[in-house]
Amino acid sequence: MRVLSPLAEIDFVIGKLSREGDTLVIRGDPASSIEAEVRMTPRDAAHLFSSIIFNPTAILYFLSLPFLIGRRKESKSATPTNEFQRLNKPW
Repeated sequence: MRVLSPLAEIDFVIGKLSREGDTLVIRGDPASSIEAEVRMTPRDAAHLFSSIIFNPTAILYFLSLPFLIGRRKESKSATPTNEFQRLNKPW
């Protein structure tokens, strides 16, 4: 997933999921642009869940995922190179 903000554009690939007490911890995969960790409280999770299940656009998006994923695999090039990758992964 891509995180866009005025400060940076970050490719965040979900790596390891774990639980610490009542908090869900989502750690970024080494393939991510930067090392990152997301902590989700029960209140955050409930808000995310209700935002998705009560939003018709989100429901339609999830229902269309099998078709979107298939279309993306067909259009994906073997060696993606762009300005974003050059800036965020210079090594």
